[in-house]
Order: sequence, then structure tokens, then C-alpha cells
Amino acid sequence: MSCRVSAAWWRHLGFILPAWLALALPASVGAVPGFDYASYRPWEARIPARTSTVGFGTWDHFAVLVDGDGTIEVHDISSLAQPRLVWSGFSYGYVEHVAMSGRYLLVGGYDYSSDGDRAALYELRGDGSLGCLGEGFPREPGGHYFTPRGLATWGDLCFYGGYRQFGVYPNVFVDRISNGRAVRVGVVQGPRWPVAMAMKDNRLFVSSESLDIGWLDFSPEGTLLSSGSLAIGAGCRALAMAGDHLLAAEPGGMLDVVEVVVSGTPRTVSRTALGGAAAAVTIDGGVALMADAYLGVRRVDLSDLGAPVVVDTLFAPGGATHVAAAGGHVLAASRSDGVVIIDPGPRRDSPLRFSVPWITGNFACHGSWVFGAGVVDGQKCAVLVDLSAAGGPRLRHSLPLNLLDGSWVALSDGFAIIGADLGWSAGSLLLRWDPTSGFTGSAMLVGFPTSGAIRGSRIYLCSRYTWGGNIRVWEAQEFPVLRSLREFEVSFQPAALALAGDVLWCAGRSGRGSELSVYDLEDPANPVFRGTTKVPHEIYGIDVEGDVLCGWGFSYSDAAYLYDISRPNAVTELSHLPTLGGAMQARLSGPNAYVATRSGLAVISIEDPRSPRKLGMAGGPMPYLALAPDAVLAGSAAGVVGLALQTAGAASGVPAPTVRGPVLKAWPSPFNPRLSIELTVAVAGDVSVEIFDLRGRRVAVPFRGNVGIGPLAVTWDGCTGSGPAAPGGTYFVRARDGVGMTTRKVVLAR
Repeated sequence: MSCRVSAAWWRHLGFILPAWLALALPASVGAVPGFDYASYRPWEARIPARTSTVGFGTWDHFAVLVDGDGTIEVHDISSLAQPRLVWSGFSYGYVEHVAMSGRYLLVGGYDYSSDGDRAALYELRGDGSLGCLGEGFPREPGGHYFTPRGLATWGDLCFYGGYRQFGVYPNVFVDRISNGRAVRVGVVQGPRWPVAMAMKDNRLFVSSESLDIGWLDFSPEGTLLSSGSLAIGAGCRALAMAGDHLLAAEPGGMLDVVEVVVSGTPRTVSRTALGGAAAAVTIDGGVALMADAYLGVRRVDLSDLGAPVVVDTLFAPGGATHVAAAGGHVLAASRSDGVVIIDPGPRRDSPLRFSVPWITGNFACHGSWVFGAGVVDGQKCAVLVDLSAAGGPRLRHSLPLNLLDGSWVALSDGFAIIGADLGWSAGSLLLRWDPTSGFTGSAMLVGFPTSGAIRGSRIYLCSRYTWGGNIRVWEAQEFPVLRSLREFEVSFQPAALALAGDVLWCAGRSGRGSELSVYDLEDPANPVFRGTTKVPHEIYGIDVEGDVLCGWGFSYSDAAYLYDISRPNAVTELSHLPTLGGAMQARLSGPNAYVATRSGLAVISIEDPRSPRKLGMAGGPMPYLALAPDAVLAGSAAGVVGLALQTAGAASGVPAPTVRGPVLKAWPSPFNPRLSIELTVAVAGDVSVEIFDLRGRRVAVPFRGNVGIGPLAVTWDGCTGSGPAAPGGTYFVRARDGVGMTTRKVVLAR
């Protein structure tokens, strides 16, 4: 079978191949020195996350952290070098949104005992404790429920938005703080799908998930006087006031500066493309601190509001989702690392070496060339970048193609292939390229391909169907004529291909697990089946180096495993990588693995593949990975960055990660009437075991006392501290020692 497609087929779809574009970056790639992630500490002090930090803010000399498990902590940061926990409490079992304005904290979540999202408004007091001003369901007069979003204050008025996916209803809630309580004043119509808020005098700015920024003027009584739209800032998630100017950081890296005119229409001063992935912004004197979800904190000089300039990037290993300034220091919060306190003065080394802003989707690397899906001049393109160019990475070629989905990518010396969405079907686009002429031809392969690999002029594609799948081999030597050399069915749903020497590996879902199949390529045109191994894990991606294969599942599952493939027809599992909440991609490089997780880019030592060990974090949750000769490339919708590889041999002798709290086990769950609790104490001293209900109320204290290092067994009889049996439902067991706290959720069945 053969097919012929014109080398300029895209012209029939209305696309025009642009002239070559060359944009140099100042940093040179060259030979990138290694970096020791295990010993990297770019901060003066750190407040660790309990599980994952979902909210953060500061007021006066206090820092407030809200954890994903519902715990709220208040730390005294009078001494930035030694933050001190002064108060902790519990909000909801599942926290969806956190916002802080001045001394007020808004927490939205789900408490498992109601059918709707709840919101609680707290006031931070002078002693560091939090007082609840009000709690309830965000609901407008018509009865429609909302998820709370954003918070702003003006005098004794508090404003917060209500998010609802469908329908248009009044969605800006106005409360008055009076006598220690929040009293509802009214609900007015604001922009749909609110995300963030900022306040200048009586004017409230509200950003929306997909609409432009809106503004609303209020009277001191909380009555809406007028409203309008800025006609910019769609999807903006970060707002801040800098004197009489509003700063809005858009997801695509655009920073908008708007002059706020009293009782008049706001005027846009500038819109500057700064790049990055802004998650929050705050003002520190004449500098804007922009929390970058992937890299850390970018410091932007505002001395000329018509042309803001990035002057520095404070790299934080887990990226940054929130940012604040205190005492000349920068406080950056991320889900995985909690809060790190950075002195911006000293110049510290960081693993960040260069950036590739043109690629914003999945990509592949071959030698010094990178190919992937990206955006050039506002248009979706297939992009080819040269990392070895003098002066830094250079965009060599781009091809406008709106049908790219970038779900998977492969690159070789003369060919590149990328997943495509044809509307009526999935497909793959095969491109011929060379360093001088760029993309010289193309061919579309229809079907339902899920992965591909290239060796010489042979193209290997796997496709998945409801009942199974197949692997197909194409010959592209006479390109653009393609010949189908072989096609064979597989009994599972193939999801990934990987070439390793003269072997082709294929992995995919089979029943409740997956299969790993291997094929000999002594004759590359005729793969010979050698065997298959069933594993109990779902595998959607693989990478191979030597006798080790790494397989991972969906990003929402905690699944990344190492396998011994020294006997290809009898694969055995070696270990489970610490993936910190879900693996998205992984790459193996000598004694180390780089894993893109939902909490950030993890660097893991696999010197002993049976006992992998996390060394550190190399950035925020960037979903795409590839290895260049001297760097690991990590990418996201904000672009690709080149990070130094882990220094060879640096992992040896590194101590095991510090225990943040007692190791805690609680079983059975559900239980009735007794719960067995076992904890391993890391530091001798005072230890407590407490039981809390869903509303954060302490129900019982099964144990409190002074113990030594080692195991401790405790039993809870299911009764409250005052004697009566506790009602059935969900409870939280919290153990605390001299190192920290650990929490487990259990269910009491009555």
C-alpha cells in the first residue's frame, strides 16, 4: 500500500509557510554544567507544606498557610530566619479556593456533610489567631449556589465573587464587617466566572476565567453605582494595585498596566509581553513580584509603567503559586514546598540555563534540535529550534498548522512526526526537514495513532481502538510517497512506543493493568515479536535506558514504576518512583530520573533502581520533558526551559529526606467501635494524638504525653472526650511530635 501527498499540502487548507524567523536569546547553551539538586537551598528559611499548600498570604508580621487537607496555620515571621507557628485550625475536608485581603481570609471548600460548596470568612487578630466572621453557602437571592472566588476589602466592606459554570446570576457578594460578624449587604451582577479581585478606593476590579476584566463602583453602603469593562485581561488570574495603577498578569505572559481614574473610565497605559506563567502578583516598592507557577518569582521593574522590565528571576524548586514581600525578603509559596523565604540580594546559582519560548506544547529532542507544537506570532505552528546556535536557542523554522494537537511527538535526523486533530478523526503529520531548508515536505497519516518512533526512514506508529490496537511500519525513503511495510494487531490498547538499540517496546492498557511487549528489529522493516509481560499498573508512557524501563500512568494517578528489562520476555518490577501526586512524563539519564509530577519536576536518584530516592525539585508542574545532550528540557503552555542535569556522583552520601512529622497509620476504616492508631515518633518529647470532626472541632484526645523515639500504639474507642459515643461519619486523626504534624482521614460506621 502507498499514498502520495503533496509536499505543500497545507496550502490547500489556507496555510502559508512563513519566512524563516531567527530570534536569539542572550544566554548561550553550549556545555551546560551539572547541578546538585540534593544540596540546593535558595532560601533563608522555609515553612514546609503539610500535604500541599493551596493558599497563602501575609498581614503585619504573620504568614497564613492553608493546606489541601483543610488545615490553616498562622506563623509569626517577625524573625524571617526562624518562622514560628502560633496558631492552627481546621476549615474544610476539601479546600477549593483561598483568597486573602489585608487581615481577612476567605476559604471556600467542601465539608462532606453538605451538598454545596461552603465559604468561611476569617479575621486575623493581633495575637495571630483567626476568628470566624461568618460561614455558609455562597447563594444569590434566586437560590443558585456558587463556588467562592477572589476577595477584596474597602473600609468595613468585604467583596468576594461566586463562580458558577452555567447561567448568568448576580455573583459578587458584598458583606459588612460589624461587631465581629460578616453581615450580607447585597449581591450584584459582575463578570461571569470571577477569578481574582483588586480594590482601589470604592472601585472593585474583577477578573474572569474567560472574559475581560470588569470594574464596579460602590457606595459606602455597598450599593452598586456603575460598572464597565477594561476590554483587556481575559483569563487573568493575578491582579494587584500599584498606587493609582492596576497590574493584571495574563496567563500568556502579558502584563497589563491600567491607570485608575477617579469616577472615570480606566485608561490602559501599557501591555507588555513578559512571558512566563503568572499565578499571582504583588507590589514591593517600585517592583512587581510575579509568582511564576513553573520557575519561582520574577521581579519586574515598574519605574517606567509604560515599559515594565523583568530584572531578575528568583528560582524556587517547586515554582510559585503565591507571593508576598516582608522585611526586604520575598516569600514564595508552592504546593509541594510550602513557603520559602528568599533574600533577593545575594546572587545564587540556579539550575535554569536557557529558555525556548516558541514551544508551548509537547515536544521531542534529537541532538541539539527540538521539535514540537508552539505559537509564533499568535498562530499555532510546528516549531523547530536549534539549541546549539551562537547566542542561545534560535527559532529556525515554523510552519502554521491549526490542526496540531501535539499529543505526542517524535524527531529524528530527517523526519519529525506529531499528533494531529483532523476533526473527523485523529491522525499524525509526518514532516521532512533539514537544518538548512527547514520543513521541506509533509504527509498526513490518518487513523488513531497514540505514539510513534522513527529510525532512519522507517516510521513506527501504534494505534488504539476499543477492542485493542495495532502497530504499523511505514517506509519513507521515497518521501512524500509512503509505503506500508507491515501491520500487525496487538491484544491490548497500545499507548506508547520506545526504541532501545535493536528493540522496539510497546506499552498499553490491558484489562485492569497493562502489557509491555517487545519486538526485535534486526530487520527494521519486519519487527519480530519476542514476548509480552502483564503488569498490574496502567501505563500510558515509557522511557528506556539500558536495562531499565520507566512506565507511568495518567497524571492524576500516583503511578511511575521502574522495570528490569534485562530479560525482555520476562520483565520484572524494580520499584515505585516517588511521584508526588501523579506522573505526567519521565526521562531516564544515567543514575537519575526526571519526573514531571503534578507537584513539580522531581529529580530522583536511581543509582540503586530498587530503592529510588528523591534528591530535590527542579521546577513547578511542567508536563512535558525531553533530554538534550547537556540539559533536561521541561515545558508547559508558558514555553520550554533548559535545566542543568543532576551532577554526576552528587547523590552519593546524601542523607535520606527529613521526616516532617510522625509516621502515622490508622485502621480499620470504616471502624466500629475501636480504631487502632500506630505512629513512629522521630524526635523524643511531647507527643499528642487528637481526633477532629469535619467542622474542625476536637472530638477526643486518645493520647498526650512525653515519649521517646520509636513506635507508639494508641486506641480510640469511638467516644468523645466528654464520654458519649461519637456519631458516625468522617473524622481526622492528627498526630504531632517535635518535628511536625501528620493527619489521616478515617470513617466511623454506626
